[in-house]
Amino acid sequence: MSDVKTLVTTAPILAYYNPKRDVTIQCDASKTGLGAAILQEGKPIAYASRALTPTEQRYAQIEKEALARFHQYTFGQKNLVESDHKPLETIVKKPLHRAPRRLQGMLMRMLNYDIEILWKKGTEMHLADMLSRSYLPYTDGSDDFAQVNLVDSLSMGPDRLRQIKEETDKDESLQLLKVVIQQGWPDEKDFLPSQTLPYFNVRDELSLSDGLVFRGERIVIPSSLRKEMIKTVHNSHLGVESSLRRARECLFWPGMSAEIKQFVSNCDACRSYETKNQKETLMPHDLPNRPWEKIGADLLEYDGKDYLITVDYLSNFWEIDRLHNLTSKTVIKKLKSHFARYGIPNSVISDNGGQFTSDEFKKFSKVWDFEHFTISPKHSQSNGKVESAVKAAKRLLKKCKKANSDPYMALLELRNTPTQGISSSPAQRLHSRRTRTLLPTSNSLLVPRGKDIMESERAKMKHLQRKQSDNYNKHAKDLPSLAEGDVVRLKPFRSGEKQWPRAVVSKRLDERSYEIETQQGQTLRRNHVDLKKTREEPPVMHGHTNMRHLHAPTPTDQCITKQTILPPQSHPDPQVSDGSGTPKQPTRKQPTRIPQMEHPPGMHQTIDPNPQQETIELKDLPKTRSGRMIKEPSRLKD
Repeated sequence: MSDVKTLVTTAPILAYYNPKRDVTIQCDASKTGLGAAILQEGKPIAYASRALTPTEQRYAQIEKEALARFHQYTFGQKNLVESDHKPLETIVKKPLHRAPRRLQGMLMRMLNYDIEILWKKGTEMHLADMLSRSYLPYTDGSDDFAQVNLVDSLSMGPDRLRQIKEETDKDESLQLLKVVIQQGWPDEKDFLPSQTLPYFNVRDELSLSDGLVFRGERIVIPSSLRKEMIKTVHNSHLGVESSLRRARECLFWPGMSAEIKQFVSNCDACRSYETKNQKETLMPHDLPNRPWEKIGADLLEYDGKDYLITVDYLSNFWEIDRLHNLTSKTVIKKLKSHFARYGIPNSVISDNGGQFTSDEFKKFSKVWDFEHFTISPKHSQSNGKVESAVKAAKRLLKKCKKANSDPYMALLELRNTPTQGISSSPAQRLHSRRTRTLLPTSNSLLVPRGKDIMESERAKMKHLQRKQSDNYNKHAKDLPSLAEGDVVRLKPFRSGEKQWPRAVVSKRLDERSYEIETQQGQTLRRNHVDLKKTREEPPVMHGHTNMRHLHAPTPTDQCITKQTILPPQSHPDPQVSDGSGTPKQPTRKQPTRIPQMEHPPGMHQTIDPNPQQETIELKDLPKTRSGRMIKEPSRLKD
């Protein structure tokens, strides 16, 4: 041994320091000692060796490896540090707050030096390995490093701290993790106990302090306390991202993010007070091939009087009728007068008012041979054409009353006013001619037009429909489809009601209309935009096991039992046009989409009311619109 000491401390092995040459530091730590050597061109310049203090002996291996330094040789120039502990090479490249607290102090001291840490096999580091095993029996200079206890930095009472320590001691996986941290991590996962595998990717950030495991400054929570911690994190009932940001400040365990997301998504209080869905892209109606082929109908109340509005989907020509009562018989009588004048339409679209869902109206549609379609309850934009006509009619009545003018004369002029972008009026598109007004008009302008002009105007309407739809869809996005058995929350419609009740999807009626069953046993029909899918457990149904057949629908929900389910490639229109014929919202056909509306017109087709539906297996993972599973990258999982 004395010969070895003599050889390594005399020339030609030991060389003089040359400030013009690059410096390499080789360091190593054993269980109880430190060893380091400074090299230039492969020859040693100086050696260092000392024993670890009792406190330092309890450091994790990565913390021991960072203890060595040579200030007088390394300050002020670039240095290469060789270490056989690979995690140290990684941790110095991460943000400082990701490192264990004790290592943070050491890394901050390293900021005084321009160093690059390089991993090297221990079998190739002969000098440092020898010095760490055969260290000097004294601890010269060891007091330069601060003794850090991470537990002292925790802002918690002694009872809570004692509880976490006790549960950590009972947790088998954390006990194995402690042993691995102190002994050092292997290079491969195959040499680890299975319980410690989830911690392998963050191994360079883990440390021990007073019996607790830390990842940087975040405490690793034992499994028995994780549910309690999640509840505490979500006490504010903020959303998923806010809860995750809060937890990531101070807590850690494998899979923490996924567990918090699951807990927040199942929080009954949060789901009961949902925010409304984003708007979906427009699904415009197909333009009819001829006037009065497809019409919409709705009721209007103004100045204590009730009116019926009937509008043609091609020409935007609308009629207004005073109703002395709101019975189905009166509404039918007014519609008959229009049908006798303009002809029977192929289809009529309305809301779910009692006048349109009665047996009398159902009989009327059968005798007069037209299809009747109702929109989703509380989703009036599906019949946007008649809603725009209602607004225009109410606006006209208000202004005529204010000006004390004749509303019929105003209506005549409105019907003869050309629509912007189309160059024809509603009267021309319906009657193929202008109608005579009080304005001086040439007789040639009152002559009926040819078919070619009608086709040209129809092309202009389609172009305008596509343009407006594109503009609307810039800020809209389709919602993922719902499947039978999905748990959803329903948007409340009653005035003053804020809570979103829970329900289950029982049937898909068309692309954006669903039949759902509530916890109270009601069977309702709702548009997709009024439903929010959750990951909650299905609600407990009260009263009976199969409510679908035992509950009679209310008048606003009767559409789920009515005539025809969606004919292909025909959709009710979200928002269409105002009374002047100018479209207010985009409407265009989207042939590449699967039809998805609620009972729209177009084809004389009746579908089996009890179709065989494909069974869809429910997955916890979200899906893309094409059906692919969305898997979160492992790097984002704690």
